Amino acid sequence: MKSLEDLVSGGYFKQIPNDPMTGCNDTRTVEEETDTIMTVDQQEPGIAVHSGSTAVGTDGTAYNTW
Repeated sequence: MKSLEDLVSGGYFKQIPNDPMTGCNDTRTVEEETDTIMTVDQQEPGIAVHSGSTAVGTDGTAYNTW
């Protein structure tokens, strides 16, 4: 899986859910994971999905870095 659309076409989601921080379904950022331990049947790295929000949490870090 390389994108959120892949999760929809693969039947994992019916549609891309809204980002709870922005209220939109097209603001997230997606990046390929590079330091993930793969399972036995996993052939490719997974993806990491981050909020598209520029707001900052109570710990001082931006939501889009979580």
